[in-house]
Amino acid sequence: MNTIINFQEGSAQALSEHSIFPDVLVSTAENGPSGHLVVEYPGESTAVTLGNVMPVEATQTVPNLMLITTEPGIVREGDLFTLAMTDPDAPSRSDHKWSEYCHFLETNITLGSDDGVSHVVLKGTPQVEHMGPAPPAGTGAHRYVWLLFRQPGRLELSEEEVTRLQSRVNWGYTEKRPPVGVGEFAGEKNLELMAVNFFYAENK
Repeated sequence: MNTIINFQEGSAQALSEHSIFPDVLVSTAENGPSGHLVVEYPGESTAVTLGNVMPVEATQTVPNLMLITTEPGIVREGDLFTLAMTDPDAPSRSDHKWSEYCHFLETNITLGSDDGVSHVVLKGTPQVEHMGPAPPAGTGAHRYVWLLFRQPGRLELSEEEVTRLQSRVNWGYTEKRPPVGVGEFAGEKNLELMAVNFFYAENK
Protein backbone atom coordinates (compact mmCIF):
# COMPACT_ATOMS: atom_id res chain seq x y z
CA MET A 1 0.00 0.00 0.00
CA ASN A 2 2.71 2.52 0.98
CA THR A 3 4.64 1.70 -2.19
CA ILE A 4 1.64 2.58 -4.36
CA ILE A 5 0.88 5.73 -2.37
CA ASN A 6 4.51 6.83 -2.69
CA PHE A 7 4.37 6.12 -6.41
CA GLN A 8 1.22 8.23 -6.62
CA GLU A 9 3.06 11.12 -4.99
CA GLY A 10 6.00 10.60 -7.36
CA SER A 11 3.61 10.55 -10.29
CA ALA A 12 2.07 13.88 -9.30
CA GLN A 13 5.55 15.37 -8.90
CA ALA A 14 6.68 14.14 -12.34
CA LEU A 15 3.53 15.45 -14.00
CA SER A 16 4.20 18.86 -12.48
CA GLU A 17 7.94 18.89 -13.23
CA HIS A 18 7.34 18.06 -16.90
CA SER A 19 4.45 20.56 -17.09
CA ILE A 20 1.82 17.96 -17.95
CA PHE A 21 0.02 19.93 -15.27
CA PRO A 22 -0.95 22.62 -16.30
CA ASP A 23 -0.15 22.27 -20.05
CA VAL A 24 -2.55 19.34 -20.56
CA LEU A 25 -4.72 19.35 -17.43
CA VAL A 26 -5.13 21.56 -14.39
CA SER A 27 -4.45 19.48 -11.28
CA THR A 28 -5.89 20.01 -7.81
CA ALA A 29 -6.07 17.83 -4.73
CA GLU A 30 -9.61 16.96 -5.81
CA ASN A 31 -9.01 16.02 -9.44
CA GLY A 32 -5.46 14.64 -9.48
CA PRO A 33 -4.74 11.04 -10.51
CA SER A 34 -6.12 8.34 -8.22
CA GLY A 35 -3.98 5.53 -9.61
CA HIS A 36 -1.05 4.64 -11.84
CA LEU A 37 -1.40 3.89 -15.55
CA VAL A 38 0.99 1.15 -16.67
CA VAL A 39 1.81 1.59 -20.37
CA GLU A 40 3.93 -1.06 -22.11
CA TYR A 41 4.65 -1.16 -25.83
CA PRO A 42 5.61 -4.44 -27.56
CA GLY A 43 9.28 -5.39 -27.35
CA GLU A 44 11.99 -5.15 -24.72
CA SER A 45 12.53 -2.11 -22.50
CA THR A 46 9.46 -0.35 -23.86
CA ALA A 47 7.64 0.55 -20.65
CA VAL A 48 6.59 4.18 -20.24
CA THR A 49 7.99 5.59 -17.00
CA LEU A 50 6.72 9.12 -16.47
CA GLY A 51 8.93 11.03 -18.84
CA ASN A 52 11.42 8.57 -20.27
CA VAL A 53 12.60 8.91 -23.88
CA MET A 54 11.18 6.31 -26.28
CA PRO A 55 12.28 5.55 -29.86
CA VAL A 56 9.62 6.74 -32.30
CA GLU A 57 9.63 3.40 -34.10
CA ALA A 58 8.91 1.51 -30.86
CA THR A 59 5.69 3.41 -30.16
CA GLN A 60 3.69 2.94 -33.35
CA THR A 61 1.21 0.36 -32.06
CA VAL A 62 -1.36 0.53 -29.27
CA PRO A 63 0.40 -0.50 -26.04
CA ASN A 64 -0.86 -2.78 -23.30
CA LEU A 65 -2.37 -0.72 -20.50
CA MET A 66 -3.28 -1.41 -16.89
CA LEU A 67 -4.65 0.78 -14.11
CA ILE A 68 -3.15 0.16 -10.66
CA THR A 69 -5.26 1.58 -7.81
CA THR A 70 -4.26 2.11 -4.19
CA GLU A 71 -6.95 -0.20 -2.85
CA PRO A 72 -9.90 -2.36 -3.96
CA GLY A 73 -13.20 -0.61 -4.51
CA ILE A 74 -11.95 2.47 -6.34
CA VAL A 75 -13.10 0.94 -9.61
CA ARG A 76 -16.76 0.01 -9.26
CA GLU A 77 -18.81 -2.57 -11.09
CA GLY A 78 -20.34 -1.02 -14.18
CA ASP A 79 -17.82 1.83 -14.43
CA LEU A 80 -16.94 2.95 -17.95
CA PHE A 81 -13.77 4.76 -18.96
CA THR A 82 -12.25 6.95 -21.66
CA LEU A 83 -8.66 6.43 -22.82
CA ALA A 84 -6.77 9.11 -24.74
CA MET A 85 -3.33 9.90 -26.08
CA THR A 86 -2.41 13.49 -26.85
CA ASP A 87 0.60 15.56 -27.96
CA PRO A 88 0.71 19.03 -26.35
CA ASP A 89 3.85 19.96 -28.31
CA ALA A 90 2.54 20.04 -31.88
CA PRO A 91 4.27 21.13 -33.98
CA SER A 92 6.83 22.06 -31.30
CA ARG A 93 7.16 23.00 -27.65
CA SER A 94 7.34 26.69 -28.62
CA ASP A 95 4.75 26.65 -31.42
CA HIS A 96 1.30 25.44 -30.32
CA LYS A 97 -0.71 26.05 -33.49
CA TRP A 98 -1.55 22.31 -33.77
CA SER A 99 -1.67 21.65 -30.03
CA GLU A 100 -2.96 19.49 -28.79
CA TYR A 101 -2.83 16.78 -31.42
CA CYS A 102 -5.17 13.85 -30.77
CA HIS A 103 -3.39 10.53 -31.30
CA PHE A 104 -6.04 8.22 -29.85
CA LEU A 105 -9.47 8.29 -28.27
CA GLU A 106 -11.66 5.42 -27.12
CA THR A 107 -14.74 5.68 -24.91
CA ASN A 108 -17.00 3.31 -22.96
CA ILE A 109 -14.07 1.09 -21.97
CA THR A 110 -14.44 -1.60 -19.33
CA LEU A 111 -11.67 -2.76 -17.00
CA GLY A 112 -10.97 -6.35 -16.01
CA SER A 113 -9.52 -7.31 -12.61
CA ASP A 114 -8.91 -10.43 -10.53
CA ASP A 115 -7.78 -8.67 -7.35
CA GLY A 116 -9.60 -5.32 -7.38
CA VAL A 117 -6.31 -3.39 -7.60
CA SER A 118 -4.77 -4.30 -10.98
CA HIS A 119 -7.22 -3.45 -13.76
CA VAL A 120 -6.53 -4.44 -17.37
CA VAL A 121 -7.83 -1.92 -19.90
CA LEU A 122 -10.23 -3.75 -22.23
CA LYS A 123 -11.94 -2.67 -25.45
CA GLY A 124 -14.50 0.12 -25.76
CA THR A 125 -15.94 2.31 -28.51
CA PRO A 126 -13.24 3.57 -30.92
CA GLN A 127 -13.58 7.29 -31.69
CA VAL A 128 -10.16 8.33 -33.06
CA GLU A 129 -7.92 5.63 -34.52
CA HIS A 130 -4.46 5.27 -32.97
CA MET A 131 -1.71 7.21 -34.69
CA GLY A 132 1.81 6.66 -33.41
CA PRO A 133 4.15 9.56 -32.65
CA ALA A 134 5.49 11.38 -35.72
CA PRO A 135 7.14 14.54 -34.43
CA PRO A 136 8.45 16.73 -37.28
CA ALA A 137 12.22 16.56 -37.61
CA GLY A 138 14.03 19.33 -35.80
CA THR A 139 11.12 20.30 -33.53
CA GLY A 140 12.66 18.84 -30.40
CA ALA A 141 11.31 16.23 -28.03
CA HIS A 142 7.52 15.98 -27.86
CA ARG A 143 5.56 14.82 -24.82
CA TYR A 144 3.11 12.01 -25.58
CA VAL A 145 0.55 11.68 -22.83
CA TRP A 146 -1.74 8.72 -22.09
CA LEU A 147 -4.74 9.51 -19.88
CA LEU A 148 -7.49 7.33 -18.40
CA PHE A 149 -10.73 8.93 -17.22
CA ARG A 150 -13.83 7.56 -15.53
CA GLN A 151 -17.08 8.50 -17.27
CA PRO A 152 -20.25 9.56 -15.45
CA GLY A 153 -22.13 7.05 -17.62
CA ARG A 154 -22.15 5.78 -21.17
CA LEU A 155 -20.93 8.37 -23.70
CA GLU A 156 -22.74 8.75 -26.99
CA LEU A 157 -20.88 11.11 -29.32
CA SER A 158 -22.64 12.69 -32.26
CA GLU A 159 -21.39 12.15 -35.80
CA GLU A 160 -20.37 15.82 -35.84
CA GLU A 161 -18.34 15.42 -32.64
CA VAL A 162 -16.54 12.33 -33.95
CA THR A 163 -15.73 14.02 -37.27
CA ARG A 164 -14.34 17.02 -35.42
CA LEU A 165 -12.21 14.87 -33.12
CA GLN A 166 -10.90 12.83 -36.04
CA SER A 167 -9.41 15.96 -37.56
CA ARG A 168 -6.89 15.55 -34.67
CA VAL A 169 -5.39 19.08 -34.77
CA ASN A 170 -6.45 21.02 -31.64
CA TRP A 171 -8.78 18.07 -30.97
CA GLY A 172 -11.06 19.71 -33.53
CA TYR A 173 -11.68 22.81 -31.41
CA THR A 174 -11.00 25.14 -34.32
CA GLU A 175 -13.04 27.96 -32.75
CA LYS A 176 -10.79 28.07 -29.67
CA ARG A 177 -7.33 29.53 -29.34
CA PRO A 178 -4.62 26.83 -29.14
CA PRO A 179 -3.37 25.07 -27.18
CA VAL A 180 -6.60 23.18 -26.54
CA GLY A 181 -7.34 19.47 -26.35
CA VAL A 182 -8.12 16.63 -23.99
CA GLY A 183 -8.78 18.91 -21.02
CA GLU A 184 -11.53 20.67 -22.97
CA PHE A 185 -13.06 17.34 -23.98
CA ALA A 186 -12.87 15.97 -20.44
CA GLY A 187 -14.57 19.07 -19.09
CA GLU A 188 -17.38 18.87 -21.62
CA LYS A 189 -18.06 15.23 -20.79
CA ASN A 190 -17.57 15.54 -17.00
CA LEU A 191 -14.76 12.97 -17.01
CA GLU A 192 -12.90 12.09 -13.81
CA LEU A 193 -9.13 11.71 -14.17
CA MET A 194 -7.93 8.32 -12.96
CA ALA A 195 -4.33 8.05 -14.14
CA VAL A 196 -1.72 9.54 -16.47
CA ASN A 197 1.58 8.40 -17.94
CA PHE A 198 3.78 9.99 -20.59
CA PHE A 199 6.99 9.73 -22.56
CA TYR A 200 9.16 11.81 -24.88
CA ALA A 201 9.89 11.05 -28.54
CA GLU A 202 11.88 13.00 -31.11
CA ASN A 203 12.91 12.92 -34.77
CA LYS A 204 16.23 14.75 -35.05
